[in-house]
Amino acid sequence: MKNYLPFENCMLTTGLSHDEVSKRLAKQVQPGRGISFSLICRRARKPYQGNISDSKFNISRIVTNRNSFIPVISGEIMDISGQVQIKIMMRPQISTLLFMSVWLGIVGLVSIVALGAALIPFIMFVFAYGMVMYVFRTESRESKDFLARILEARIVENSMTVKAHSHKINSRHKNNLQNPVEA
Repeated sequence: MKNYLPFENCMLTTGLSHDEVSKRLAKQVQPGRGISFSLICRRARKPYQGNISDSKFNISRIVTNRNSFIPVISGEIMDISGQVQIKIMMRPQISTLLFMSVWLGIVGLVSIVALGAALIPFIMFVFAYGMVMYVFRTESRESKDFLARILEARIVENSMTVKAHSHKINSRHKNNLQNPVEA
């Protein structure tokens, strides 16, 4: 179900130290400035804005145009088994989620009630949903690639996929122990 919603979780693994990861992030993130208006907004000095604490961060990419689908990136820097891993969760801004949920809900309801009599609401629903997903996925991919590059990290599969994959491996291993194949 998560593949059909504008949310994404992934893990980055790096050989850098915890402190070095924090320093590199800080070099790319300026303090969050809240709501800004393009007429009075000065040119950004860094590509991201937000907050970074010792092991957690909450950032978003700075753009010069209006793009409501820029992901909000929440992350946690963790030391696990001698490696530094950065757990990343991406989602749209809350205001965008609320607006699109209401708008898609109304248009979807109209298209269901019309039962094919009105093709336009259905087309509007599909177009809006496709636009949200395409722009969000494009922006999230760009942010993941940027973070991987500055942190010299490797992008590990989506967290949900990793859990499912490890469960399959554990199940296969358990089956092999119960039913060993004779050589």
